[in-house]
Amino acid sequence: MKTLADCVLLATALCLLGVGRWLSGCSAQFLASMSQCCTRGSELAKQNPDQDCANLPYGLINVQSEDIENCRITARVCCHRERRSQQCYDGIMHGRSGGVCKTRFSFDECGGKEYKKCCECCQLGLVAHRQLLRCDISSVKALNLGSYCAEAYKDCCLNGKIIATTRPPTATSAPLQPPGMCERFLGRLCEHICINTATGHICRCREGYRLQADDKTCIRDTGSTTGGLIGTGQATDDSLCENSPCEQTCRETGTGVQCSCLLGYQLNRDGTSCDDVNECAYNTDDCQEGQECFNTMGSFTCRRILGCGTGYEMNPAGECVDMDECELGVDECEAGFECTNQPGSFRCVPRVQCGVGYNYDRTGNCVDINECDGSSCPRGTKCINTVGSYRCQRLVTCGPGYELNADESNCEDIDECARGTHDCQGLSECKNNRGSYICQCPSGYTADQSTRTCQDADECRLGLCPPNSLCQNYIGTYRCQCRKGFIANLETKRCADIDECIRFAGRVCAQTCVNTEGSYTCECREGFELAGDNRNCRDLNECDNNPCEQRCINVYGSFQCSCNRGYRVASDGRTCEDTDECALYTGQGQGSLCMHECVNTRGSYTCSCPPGYELLQDDRSCADIKECDTGLHNCTAQQECFNIRGGYRCHDVTCPDNYVKTTPTGSSADEQRCVKGPCKVLDIDCIMERTTAISFNYLDLPSNLVTPVDLISMKAQVYGYIPKLRFRITEGNQGGWFNVTKRGLAGTVMLVRPLQGPFATTLRLDMDRLNNANLVVGRSIAYITVYVSKYNF
Repeated sequence: MKTLADCVLLATALCLLGVGRWLSGCSAQFLASMSQCCTRGSELAKQNPDQDCANLPYGLINVQSEDIENCRITARVCCHRERRSQQCYDGIMHGRSGGVCKTRFSFDECGGKEYKKCCECCQLGLVAHRQLLRCDISSVKALNLGSYCAEAYKDCCLNGKIIATTRPPTATSAPLQPPGMCERFLGRLCEHICINTATGHICRCREGYRLQADDKTCIRDTGSTTGGLIGTGQATDDSLCENSPCEQTCRETGTGVQCSCLLGYQLNRDGTSCDDVNECAYNTDDCQEGQECFNTMGSFTCRRILGCGTGYEMNPAGECVDMDECELGVDECEAGFECTNQPGSFRCVPRVQCGVGYNYDRTGNCVDINECDGSSCPRGTKCINTVGSYRCQRLVTCGPGYELNADESNCEDIDECARGTHDCQGLSECKNNRGSYICQCPSGYTADQSTRTCQDADECRLGLCPPNSLCQNYIGTYRCQCRKGFIANLETKRCADIDECIRFAGRVCAQTCVNTEGSYTCECREGFELAGDNRNCRDLNECDNNPCEQRCINVYGSFQCSCNRGYRVASDGRTCEDTDECALYTGQGQGSLCMHECVNTRGSYTCSCPPGYELLQDDRSCADIKECDTGLHNCTAQQECFNIRGGYRCHDVTCPDNYVKTTPTGSSADEQRCVKGPCKVLDIDCIMERTTAISFNYLDLPSNLVTPVDLISMKAQVYGYIPKLRFRITEGNQGGWFNVTKRGLAGTVMLVRPLQGPFATTLRLDMDRLNNANLVVGRSIAYITVYVSKYNF
């Protein structure tokens, strides 16, 4: 089952290839979304040629949230694909214009390289165009330079250079038509110039060449002095235009001739030769959306971007239909074969049917099959080829040790032992074999076939003794003896190992005894090493090998690792890991390590303070920065700067009409006052106003202050007479956080509910002076702005 990653890569590949195959395994909705993302990436590459594909906005409204990243990947790949195609096209145009091929700056590094590569490959095609070479791209493809290079070479080889003009050409094309023979088999029908006709095509040659009898290839015309296109018949005057240098059309002017070009061509600076106008390069074509412009000699053709594939062509309705290669004469069948069309291809069928024993050669003729090349005869016979067949001839030649039988049809063995024609000597005995004989000897001896005698057999050389034993040879026999460390096992007839660790337990090794085949070795436990006598063990100082990351302490038979301050030994007992002091001491009360925020570092920690605070010398406490005192504020000269915890505020104090701004004697800078001045004559409103003074006060509080707590007091000034006073909070106390208490001649504002910052409110505190009838005869107003910090300090 395909994974999501498979589908992403598959959708990207589909967009790059432009085909709709290999879709099984992924949901239709997903593939549709990825196709839309690919289209979006290609469009953005065209609309934003100077931006990097990685920075383009790829958002699509129909893409599910979990597929957004996949959409971006797909769009980015298709953007790069489109960018490389654009760069290659620009490189071709630059190469055809005769420019110097350089790496072009591009956000897409690959696209910049494609620009230079296509430009250089185009210049190779221009060289082939000038030398009248065939525009065969197989040699370019063999260099593995890529498809872009091959297409650039072919385009410039076929179309040549772009001739600069003062204005773009105005040539137009006919409405979209199916490609003609010349376009369908571009570069394959004619060596030089191919011209479409109503019934097919005709070939023409360039200046200085003439068409050969095959109506396809051109050879240099050494006897011609005329210019122009051979076979065009465009001369209009027998005396002047017949030998004129005009390449295409000629017109007599009375004093000479004037050369001009056919539609789709433009006159060169020499005034005689014509070059093709690349309508595609000048954007003067009329190809529709979804079609691609391809330049042709004297015109252009519009083709669907997605081709039909090999063996198919596009009909006028834009559908891909089978191309009949046999009817068009573009098959590769030899003279002895007949072309048979098949969907997308063709087949070469021999015209003559060959009989048994014959096969077809490459020209379709019947030739004899040499069956003897395939070893058709059995062993012992010789194959002789005949016309249309073969025969097998038997070989009757007997080798040494054989003789012919009575009818001389087969070879049979000679029994040398029965006939007494052998030469076995001494203890040896003759034994017949097919085609020969051998001399056999009794046990303990071996036969010497060269002397036909018996020699003592060295059983020790034959390896007859069991493993771990020593062999002693005797005449006609041998003896086996076990090596040191082994003992003979009479039941198995083999040498068994002696386990010294069990037989001499505790006497051969100080710590661990390991039995080996024929011996033993002593080993020491971890933390010890073997002494020079290979028996005893001594303590190994593991610290010499630096097994610990930081500190090592050697102990008898082992070692211990320790760490520097701020680290602790990890679970492996060797490495050190950082101690997170911030996490270790969290929850042990505010300010245990830092007043505000603890930041763990490798081997230690640091404390940080919020904006508007600075870290004190104890590296843990935070203190408010007094911006108003240090001048680190932007308040104007008309404003009052008030410092708050972690910042400051600029206040504008403006007194109402008939009030004068004063600063009370002995008051702090956090209080500004407006005092009522003398009223104008007949100013009834001023005279009736009971408020004699307005003060502006500012308080700075931390969060979660323990309540109740006194904040500020407002006191009446008396001169002998003690008035009747009333204190009230009339504004800014919607949450009931504050209360006012009368204490003698003063009213004290108290915080009765904790406040969590950041928070700000402005209280209005009225101090009313009452007469005996409890009517207000005078009033003082205090505006108290309370700022509550976000933090508890």
